[in-house]
Amino acid sequence: MSAVVRRLAECTEEGVGTPAVPVRTSLDLTTGSPRLVQRQLRLPPGSRSAVPSGGAGELWYVARGSGSFGENGRAQALTVGTALLVPPGDHMITSAGPEDLEIVVVVLPADDRPPVAELIEAHFEDSPEERTGDRTFRVLIGGHQDFTRATQFVGNIPPSRAPLHEHTYDEVVMVLEGHGVVHVDDGTWDLAPGTCIYLPPGTKHCLENNRDTTLRVLGVFCPGGTPAAKHEVSP
Repeated sequence: MSAVVRRLAECTEEGVGTPAVPVRTSLDLTTGSPRLVQRQLRLPPGSRSAVPSGGAGELWYVARGSGSFGENGRAQALTVGTALLVPPGDHMITSAGPEDLEIVVVVLPADDRPPVAELIEAHFEDSPEERTGDRTFRVLIGGHQDFTRATQFVGNIPPSRAPLHEHTYDEVVMVLEGHGVVHVDDGTWDLAPGTCIYLPPGTKHCLENNRDTTLRVLGVFCPGGTPAAKHEVSP
């Protein structure tokens, strides 16, 4: 399978949950073999919905707004930077702020292992900052919580271009802030907030920040890994 680059704003908006709330599926790579699905939930201010999660579980990241996850006295606060590993099932989500609550979701592929059984919560500000070259990243959900199926991280890319490289795992990326370009094999695509990228194992690629401000991305590796682990390749 080849790489995919898509803009979230160009994806069809549908409804999910009870009552239905808007969702856009930016990447759906389940055809032919169990792969990753990436989508964005959007709850308008003051709304609440029982939203289903599927696959072996889902990785959530709050990109905008605020609210809560759960009910009956066990609700957990959702703010920008909140990350959740969510078991399959229906989960009550409430949007409590003055703006839409936007959650980036990556559905993990089901396999012969048991699905995710327990909720794991993390937050960007509480996650240690790590560095690879001139770039920094924070692992939110991953091996430090004894979870190896996938790794969720946020990376900050200063004005620069990384060496062309490849990974041994599937990777999905969404641009949270900033602009730049992604170089994939022999092609180049512009990056802007909401751009989504899928990179199969062994795909030659690099992200370039060609502006004066930081490019911030949300990434998920499956199976788990670290943004610092890469194999540089020749152009």
